[in-house]
Amino acid sequence: MKERIQATIWGGFAAALLGLLIVLGSRRLDHFDAALVGYTFATLFAMFGIAYRYAMWLQRPPTWRYWIRGWQLFLQPRYLGRNLVQLARRIGVMFALNAFIWRRDFLRGAAHWCLMWGCVIAAAITFPLVFGWIHFETVEGDLHSYRAFVFGFPTLAFPIHSWIAFIVFHGLVWASILVIAGVMLAMKRRMSDYGAAALQQFGEDYLPLIALFAISATGLMLTASYTWMRGYAYDFLAILHAITVILTLLWLPFGKFFHIFQRPAVRLAHARGGPGRGRASSRLPL
Repeated sequence: MKERIQATIWGGFAAALLGLLIVLGSRRLDHFDAALVGYTFATLFAMFGIAYRYAMWLQRPPTWRYWIRGWQLFLQPRYLGRNLVQLARRIGVMFALNAFIWRRDFLRGAAHWCLMWGCVIAAAITFPLVFGWIHFETVEGDLHSYRAFVFGFPTLAFPIHSWIAFIVFHGLVWASILVIAGVMLAMKRRMSDYGAAALQQFGEDYLPLIALFAISATGLMLTASYTWMRGYAYDFLAILHAITVILTLLWLPFGKFFHIFQRPAVRLAHARGGPGRGRASSRLPL
C-alpha cells in the first residue's frame, strides 16, 4: 500500500508538472488550440501512468539498489570522466544508432530503427504543437512567409513555398513513412521467423504495431485529403486519427510501449557501472 501511495504521488506530480509547463509554454494558453484538448488530457493521463509505473518499478528492492548503486559509481570523481564518455557512447551508438539490435539481425535492426526514429520525430513535432509550445504566424508585412514561435519567442522565418517550409510542414509525413516501413519489416519478421512466431503474443507483439500503423496511416490520409482531395472526408479522418492517437496514449503506460521508458534506464545503468553483472528486475506490478 505504501508503494502505491508513493507511486500515485509521483504520478500526480509528473502530470501536474506537465500541465504547468503547458500553461506556461503556451503563454497562459494563448497559443493553445482548444480543438486539441482531447490529445492533451490523454497525454496527461499517459504521463501519470508512466510516472506511476516507473515509481512502482524503482521501488522494487533489487531495482532500487541497482539504480542507487549505479549512480554512486557513476559520480565517483575518479571515474567520472570515463563514465561520461561511456554514457555519451551509449546514447550515441546504442540509442541513436541502435547498434546492439543491428548486431542481432539486420531485419530486426532496420525495423527497430525505423520505428524508433519515426516515433521520436513524430513526438518531437506533435507534442510541442499540441501543447502550444510551438506555433507559426505569418510575418508582418509579408503574407508569403511564416515565422516559428517557440514558447512565444520569435525564431526562424521562411517563405511558405521554400524547401524549409516543405520539410517542416511535412515532418509528420516523413515520420509516418518511417513508422509504416518499420511496422512492415517487423510484421515480415514475425510471420517469417518461425522461432519468433512461436513466442508471439497478440497484446505484446502485434497490437503495438497495429496501433502505430493506424496512427501513421490515418495521419497520411489526412494529408492526402487536404492536399489532393479538397478536404474530402477530412472531418471523419480527423476523428478517426484522434481516436487512434488517444487510445494509444491511454494504453501507453500499461502495454508493451512502457519498455520505451524502462529499457533505457536498464541499459544506461550498465554504462554507469552497476554492481556485478546483475540486472534490475523488470517485472512491473500494476
